[in-house]
Amino acid sequence: MNLDSLAIRLKAAGLPKVDEILGHAKPATLLKPTTETDPASASSRLGGRPILAPGVEWPRKDGTPLSLVAQIRLDPLHGATTVLGLPATGLLSFFYDIEGQAWGFDPTDRGSFAVVYTEDPEASIAADFPADLADEWRLPAVALNTEPTVTLPSPMAMDFPSRNLTDQEDEEWGEALIDLANELGWAERSLLGGHPDLIQGDMALECEIVAHAGVPAGDAQAYRDPRLEEWKAGAGEWVHLLQVASEEDAGLMWGDSGCLYFWMCRDDIEAGRFDRAWMILQCY
Repeated sequence: MNLDSLAIRLKAAGLPKVDEILGHAKPATLLKPTTETDPASASSRLGGRPILAPGVEWPRKDGTPLSLVAQIRLDPLHGATTVLGLPATGLLSFFYDIEGQAWGFDPTDRGSFAVVYTEDPEASIAADFPADLADEWRLPAVALNTEPTVTLPSPMAMDFPSRNLTDQEDEEWGEALIDLANELGWAERSLLGGHPDLIQGDMALECEIVAHAGVPAGDAQAYRDPRLEEWKAGAGEWVHLLQVASEEDAGLMWGDSGCLYFWMCRDDIEAGRFDRAWMILQCY
């Protein structure tokens, strides 16, 4: 789906302020598992053994190796990487402690996930699984096809422009977005960039509270903190990098059929500080 086809559809539905809402749309790359491509030769894939630069160690949490969840080849994605501020070439590898299954709402979750950038894949090799990584956490490699798409913010997101809508318009848009989400497979798809498919609420603010302020956000207490307005301002700097949906065939199950969401701040992306990425798990 592109922006033009989305606009035609929404205007045909008689929704108000379509152009204004579409101003908040973001491009994304749909990552679709496929059995038609050999995972070993796929540009991007779920699971398997990561291609890591010489000297780069397999990420660990308290001595235990993490699992490779996804590896994305940036070269073919062109404009998608530019929008995110990512390098135009290379690989991004996303790791997670599947056994521990941290949710990302506590500062102590740091290290339960990792994002590693490999600048020159041709000069790198597929790393062997660590001997102490249990077989059940060695995820099978599944090739990914990439397809450009466009995403709209969820009504639960801080950046949904409800402040410019009447109560009736807001209700109409909420219903339309729910219908569209159900058709697209909300939180059943994997995405690079764009607006994430929210399940439990906005994550940018949660990332700011937990990763930057170092305050647990697993209950309402953090959201009553006198620093909340300051944190909301900082939340605008967080960029959604990757959404990885549950894929039973690939051995991926996040809570109750949820998603992993990887985030980074804009200045960290520009500086290549991928060790500062944060991850949130949401499920139903």
